[in-house]
Amino acid sequence: MSFFRAPSESKGFELDDGAGSLDAQPRRTAPSVTGASSAAGGSVAARSHITKASRYTQQTFTNTASELPDRRPALVREAEAFLMYLYNPESGTILDRTLPQFFALMLSYFIFYSLIIILLIISYVIFSFLVINEDTPHLTGEQNVLRLSPALAMRPVPDFMGTLIRFRQTRPESYLIYTTHLQAYLDQYELFYNTERDVNIVDCNIETQERGSPDPNDPCRFELSWLDPCSKQGFFGYPRGSPCVLLKLNRVFGWVPDIISNSTSYNMLVRCDGRTDTDRENMGQIKYYPSETIKGVEYGIMSPLFYPYLTQVGYRSPLVAARFVSPKRNVVIMVECRVYNVRNVRTTNDLRSDRLAFELMID
Repeated sequence: MSFFRAPSESKGFELDDGAGSLDAQPRRTAPSVTGASSAAGGSVAARSHITKASRYTQQTFTNTASELPDRRPALVREAEAFLMYLYNPESGTILDRTLPQFFALMLSYFIFYSLIIILLIISYVIFSFLVINEDTPHLTGEQNVLRLSPALAMRPVPDFMGTLIRFRQTRPESYLIYTTHLQAYLDQYELFYNTERDVNIVDCNIETQERGSPDPNDPCRFELSWLDPCSKQGFFGYPRGSPCVLLKLNRVFGWVPDIISNSTSYNMLVRCDGRTDTDRENMGQIKYYPSETIKGVEYGIMSPLFYPYLTQVGYRSPLVAARFVSPKRNVVIMVECRVYNVRNVRTTNDLRSDRLAFELMID
């Protein structure tokens, strides 16, 4: 009996040791290439399923976490949002803008304000050198808002909101504001005449109507002595209870007074009166400096020699001082002053620019 048997079609060797056949034993075969590939493919597929499952789990957790309500205090959430507005590390923005956006914004602002500055410079050059003239107003004559019609004005100005002059004769501090105002105004005349030497100011005689120069560009000198006794030495009469008020015409470029009657007077005439009969009685007598008496009536005078006003250097307006000699005490006196003997001053009842109204009260 042989121990080995010839190989059969099963492609294996069978051992027969007499005790039994090896056919009952499992056969060992070599692994094939197809089996190995299938195993490897199964391992890769398993890992892919695990990765997908992990990603799905992570995404599900993230979505679930994002859907949960934020239970932090509102102040904390607002502070966090504000800090993110100041600087967002994820997007790299500062104040919700990136650096290129900041650069574009600054460039647009620079161009915008540069254009504004250029327009302002052009406007300044046009108006300063082409429109505005230092010697002549842009609008003159009838084109001017005053329409060659000056108004009567006064000094002192007690209050820009009122026209009442009120003081107590025995209390200097009550009338100091008025005397100081008058002194400051007359200093413009006195100081200029005493200090300026290069200005051609001519002497004019208001009685004979003689002018020191025929050139209207040479202004007349107004002598402060013509205002006596309304002078700073006597505090303009306020300590004696006889206050002085200075009257003048506002300056209008190129205006020349059109005298109505030279036979009556060569000058413009100024006179003050009470508004009512009671005011006339309480007002008492008024003295004018300089003055002229016509048919027994005293008037203050403004000479045409001082006109026209052409923005001359050293020009000073002519003045008339009205002194209330003995007004009644402790009553309000309504005073109205007016210009006479001149045509080209408005006399309409609406504007009443030829009249000056104020109140006087001495306690």
